[in-house]
Amino acid sequence: MRPGIAANNASPELGVGGRNQALRICQRSPKVGGQGAKPGGRTSRGYEAPTMMDRKTTPFIRGATLEIERQARELRRQMTPAENKLWQVIRRKQVDGLRFRAQHPVGRFILDFYCPEHKLVIEVGGSIHEDNRERDAERTACLAAFGYTVLRVKYDEIEDDLSAVLKVIRDTIDLNRNNVD
Repeated sequence: MRPGIAANNASPELGVGGRNQALRICQRSPKVGGQGAKPGGRTSRGYEAPTMMDRKTTPFIRGATLEIERQARELRRQMTPAENKLWQVIRRKQVDGLRFRAQHPVGRFILDFYCPEHKLVIEVGGSIHEDNRERDAERTACLAAFGYTVLRVKYDEIEDDLSAVLKVIRDTIDLNRNNVD
């Protein structure tokens, strides 16, 4: 693996209650309304309970709010040049016949690129990711707890040597295939 390209396919030690801890780390902000609130109705505290149009409900990380989905659509329209360059070579099953999604919402996260068949997440990072290493580590741990493999690639690596980035993606997919078999 090239220096600077990091893959995390090892899930953290979950131990007793570990899955619940991962769920707490990954969960969204508390829902408005509380118990017993009917969608669109009022709670005992006077708050208006959200309707299904305001939020989605699911116990899985996959569920995303409508706001996250709106942000993902906007990010698809405004890809950086490096993201767009990578997207042009991985879209439409061009890499080993695998489907990738761009700016895919998962829980409270928007993944730069995602291959659902292998639960592979490709995060393209630049200067913003240098400043948020702790947040990125938490995000990676959360995704790993749910079985996602996170591969981080820098903008410069895509611009300078796209074929090496594609090789790392293929190697990661092969590693995931071997682990499943």
